[in-house]
Amino acid sequence: MNSLDVLVAHTAGAEPYWIGAVVGQRPSDRDREAEGRAARLDAAALLQRLAESKTCAHEVLDALTLADLEAPRPTTVRLAIPDLLWYNTGAGPWTGSGRRGV
Repeated sequence: MNSLDVLVAHTAGAEPYWIGAVVGQRPSDRDREAEGRAARLDAAALLQRLAESKTCAHEVLDALTLADLEAPRPTTVRLAIPDLLWYNTGAGPWTGSGRRGV
C-alpha cells in the first residue's frame, strides 16, 4: 500500500462527501474503507480523482445561497471514540495537549 495513494484517495473521497453530500445534499456513494486500501494508483488516476473532487466542490459551492449556509446539514459520519475524546477534551496526540492545532 502506498501512503500517497491512500492520502489522495481519502482526500478525493472526503471532499465530495462533505461538500457534495452534506452541504450540497447530493447522493454519495463514498466507500471510506476502500479509500484506506487504495493501492498503487498511477499519477493519472490520482489526478483524475482530485479533478473530479474539485469539480464537485466548485459546482456545489458556486450554487450556495445564504439560506443554504444557514440551514442545518445532517450527516451520517462515524467518528472514532478517540477522535471525539481528543476533540472534546482538547488533548490530541498530534498537538501535545492542545486542540487539533488550535
